[in-house]
Amino acid sequence: MRRLGWSLNVISALFALAASVFWFASAADQPPALVAYWDAAPATDPFVRWMIEGIKWNRLAALSAGISAATSGIATALQMRQRNARLDSTAITKATP
Repeated sequence: MRRLGWSLNVISALFALAASVFWFASAADQPPALVAYWDAAPATDPFVRWMIEGIKWNRLAALSAGISAATSGIATALQMRQRNARLDSTAITKATP
């Protein structure tokens, strides 16, 4: 059980690191110059493509952050459960004559 909690903490840290890399990648490039269009910007417009690429990186970052939070929460719950089980067994041992 201890090894599982440790593994989940490592997984959480790795996904948190991945999230930070993805968010940095989404913000690393400078936006291209805006071009005025008569009706709507075409899908091939550099600014539109830049925005879509940033959205993809942000989606990956949010997913990674969510996985990190979930695995961290599970690891914490397992550690608390293990700690409570230890305390309960200690109390039972001391109460038994």
